[in-house]
Amino acid sequence: MRSYTKMWMPLIISLLYIFSGSPAFAQDSETESLKDQSQVEQENTAADETETEEMSSDDTEAEGAWGTTDATAPGSDPFAPAGGSFGDIQIDLGELAPVVQSPFSFNGFVREDLAYSYLKPDDSFGFVREDAELSKMRTTLFLSMNYKLNADWKAQVSGNFFYDDYYRQKDRDLFPEATLETYETEAEFRDTFIEGQIVSGFGLKLGRQIIAWGQSEGSQVVDMANPRDNRELGQTTLEDMRIPVLASRIYWVQDGWQIDAVAIHEFRPNKTGSEGSDFDQYILLRQAGLQMNEAGEPENSVENTEWLARIHKTFNGGDASLIYADVYDDEPYLEYDAIHSRPLLRQLLVTPKFNRIKTLGVSGNIVTGSWLLKTEIAQKTGVMYMRNDIQAQLMSGNFFPESGVEKDILQGVLGADYTGINDLTVSLEFVGRQILDFEDIIMSDETTLTWSVSLMHDAVNDTVHSRFFWLHLTGDNGDVYRFTVDYDMLDALQLSGGVVVYDATVEDAFVYPFRNNDRLIAGVKYSF
Repeated sequence: MRSYTKMWMPLIISLLYIFSGSPAFAQDSETESLKDQSQVEQENTAADETETEEMSSDDTEAEGAWGTTDATAPGSDPFAPAGGSFGDIQIDLGELAPVVQSPFSFNGFVREDLAYSYLKPDDSFGFVREDAELSKMRTTLFLSMNYKLNADWKAQVSGNFFYDDYYRQKDRDLFPEATLETYETEAEFRDTFIEGQIVSGFGLKLGRQIIAWGQSEGSQVVDMANPRDNRELGQTTLEDMRIPVLASRIYWVQDGWQIDAVAIHEFRPNKTGSEGSDFDQYILLRQAGLQMNEAGEPENSVENTEWLARIHKTFNGGDASLIYADVYDDEPYLEYDAIHSRPLLRQLLVTPKFNRIKTLGVSGNIVTGSWLLKTEIAQKTGVMYMRNDIQAQLMSGNFFPESGVEKDILQGVLGADYTGINDLTVSLEFVGRQILDFEDIIMSDETTLTWSVSLMHDAVNDTVHSRFFWLHLTGDNGDVYRFTVDYDMLDALQLSGGVVVYDATVEDAFVYPFRNNDRLIAGVKYSF
């Protein structure tokens, strides 16, 4: 019964909001505004007619006084100022100083985010948080400076810093060092690059940057350049999830065609929840007694450079792309390293490692009426999957078991956005995956299907923005629900609030350990 209530609560809240008070109020206000406008127009029309009659009367009197209204007659300019004509006015154009626009521009924001975890976490897992409490008090500062070097080149430097006071209030000594490094404080460069035109049609962009090539809002099928921030499961929007990387990008644009070639010079993995946090992605493995080593990340070297290329065509009503990527998988697999003289499965040391994969795929979208239809399909080689026969290997005397097996996979996305209802956008997306040459030793299903639903509504003259998002993971791996409302109180000031709910009933489901980590969220953001 509790699971059913958790499942529908955010949807019911969002539907009540969207289809009751606020939109109705906005529509009523709009109707009254239209009525008032019509009345004002009628009054203005009547006033104009009266003014026209008075002007006609004045013109008749003026004609009698001046004897003529012919503008061509000498000295008969009726609009001339007293004491002379307009031609007598002298204007010194030299006194008007030219407007010089500064090549510098500066912007940013300060944001305060709060979260209240209103349920007690599952005691059987190793969460540091033991009870319902205020679990986030994060202050974020974002700064960006832009400089226009000349007509063809520009530069940008931006950075992000946050500090979460929750860990000081809670007592920092309770948390593993990795959790403090992940959640308490962070400072990093974001989009920091120089970009410009080399010759006509050819451009170059060097530095940390976002390279967004996919259509999907929730998966990485052909969008392989940037890792994702998954530290707070289901709470981050796509534009905030992408992590910029140091890259060189050269591109050619002409007549709706664009060709891109990219070299990525630094490896950055996905940001994930750490030990003891509310969203530790390895918490089920830790629960089983496995010991985790630090991740074995590839070195930043010429040999480990990642490569991407795209041919993109924009046409009337849509676009299409052919994409190739030879990059490291930003999500690690686990490699079993060694065994000690303790009970089986409690002896294993595992190290997260990253495999090199190749992707060849297409993506595209097209607009038809109120619908935006989008799709992606790709084949990937070198994807590593964990084996499920580790215990059998140990029992047979293999004390250094094989951790995984490489496979090729097919992935596809089918999605649609509908905007036929005023101020409302409905999005639906399906993401499928099939493992080619499947074997029973793989710790995964041969095929999976994940889908998501999103409702976005704007009201009160586009100052109130409500969002409902539902992500369903296949194979009873759980559901994530998020409902948020943002209010643009001023042009530079935004208030926000919402709820995030996690639901799962199967004990080995990915979301199951987090099912009691629901959050009420609130925030205030000032932009400058």
